[in-house]
Amino acid sequence: TKGLDPNVDPLKALLGEDVYQKTVLLDVHRSGFMDTSGIGWLVGSHKRFRDAGGQLVIHSVPALQMNVLKILKLSAFLWIAADAQAAKT
Repeated sequence: TKGLDPNVDPLKALLGEDVYQKTVLLDVHRSGFMDTSGIGWLVGSHKRFRDAGGQLVIHSVPALQMNVLKILKLSAFLWIAADAQAAKT
């Protein structure tokens, strides 16, 4: 999330105004790290999807980031799939 304009919703900009009503698969396998702003963005996005009737499915989470999500007990809160194939089911 570093360098994102706080006034621009990157998901709406990329996928359209109705993005939160859809199911979106988010591949994070190339993420080098996850800081508090990234975690906050994931939690906030998850809530927006849930409130609008959509679903954000995060997949291919690197081991280090998965450990952070587990420690914060977010792995039980967020929709997380092992890989792209599992995210589609």
